[in-house]
This record gives sequence, C-alpha cells and structure tokens, in this order.
Amino acid sequence: MGPIEWLRSLPKTQTLFGEVFACHGSRHSDMVYLVEDVIRGFPVVKTEEAILGELNGLSFSITLCGHTHIPRVVQLSSGSLIVNPGSVGVPAYDDNVPNYHAMRNYSPLASYAIIEKREQQWQVELLKVPYDHTAVAPQAERKGRKNWAYWLATGRVAA
Repeated sequence: MGPIEWLRSLPKTQTLFGEVFACHGSRHSDMVYLVEDVIRGFPVVKTEEAILGELNGLSFSITLCGHTHIPRVVQLSSGSLIVNPGSVGVPAYDDNVPNYHAMRNYSPLASYAIIEKREQQWQVELLKVPYDHTAVAPQAERKGRKNWAYWLATGRVAA
C-alpha cells in the first residue's frame, strides 16, 4: 500500500481513551474549519455558539483538530479544550474554499502540541521548532510551486 492509499484508509475521526476526539477539519468534514471563520479572507475565531454548532452535541474533554495549520487552544465555557497543533511542514497557504482566504503563521518553524493530563486537568503545550525549511522550499520551487516555496520559507502568503 502506497502513502496515498494508506492515508485514505485512515478513519475520518477518532475517539481516544473516551476523552479525546480527533478530526482533521470538523466533526463532519475535512474541509470545514472547526474554530475559525474565514469569511473576511483571514481567520477569526468563531463564537462559542458557532463552535458548538459545528460540534453538534459532541462533548469531549479534548477535541483535536487541524486543517487551518494555525496552532491554537480554545477553551469552551464547559471547560472542554479544542486544540489545533498547527503544521509540521506547511506554515502558510491560501485557499478558495469557502471563499478566498490566507492562513499564515508568520514563521517557517514546525508546530506541534504536547497534551498531558495531570491531576485531572489537561495541560497543553504548543511548540515551534526549527527544521531545514531552506532545503524544502527549493524543492517546491523546482516543481513549479513558487507559492509553496514562499509559504515554506517564510510562513507567509504573498500579497
């Protein structure tokens, strides 16, 4: 099985330890942002009401999501946390769905999160670490993807 087939074989969502829910975008779609609204062309954190609407009754101590590539922790009034660890290798991008918008980390550093439960409370660390983005960006350029090369090298989307 090749890497693309392996990725396709993975579940769309996953529940871990009865306390953690993991998805890529939102509960129902890989292409919908759980926490961010991009109608203005850039990400703005949705209201709690809108986030709860996306979760549609789902309630876990921790909800892990991605898709935006922007590291973020949002605590709901219930105490539940939504954690987006960011992106290991794509610190910026633009997209036309649902409308044109740009996601930026303003740094080429890789992002990840460490989540631990200590004394019945979750501790979340969002980390940024260097990696050899100077080797990756030229690869994108050689493949005719100047936009990707810029995103990888800077964490920004060109104006």
